[in-house]
Amino acid sequence: MNARVIFSYEHLSAPLELTVWVPKLPLQVELSDSNLSFIKGWRVPILPDRRSARDSDTDDDEDDRRVSRGCTLQYQRSLVKVLTQFHTTSTEGTDQVITMLGPDWQVDVTDLVQDSLKVVDPRIAELVDRTVLVGLELGSTVLKV
Repeated sequence: MNARVIFSYEHLSAPLELTVWVPKLPLQVELSDSNLSFIKGWRVPILPDRRSARDSDTDDDEDDRRVSRGCTLQYQRSLVKVLTQFHTTSTEGTDQVITMLGPDWQVDVTDLVQDSLKVVDPRIAELVDRTVLVGLELGSTVLKV
């Protein structure tokens, strides 16, 4: 796939041929660990709901926020990577597909799509810092781009 850009300035003009590389869809999502189990013996405090603390008018709001409501299990974390191949068509007029860097190479596009990552069931897992998947409770969910 090619594009031609024509640059013009006053009476001068020059064409520039560019090759357009397109990502192969669907994108491939890889997790460092696809099974996020709870960590035996590790519990974390359950903090009070921040919305209810903000709505309260009492003077001891700050003390209430520091007090936890018990403990819950700590689940494992997994790093998220999104990979794809880029391809274009041959410049010789054939419909031959050419893969950037060769058919065995994939490009890490995580930084480009991290704002589009979504957990289908946020009760089961959540994304932290956009690229770390953290288990929240037992169950199964899907991570989509």
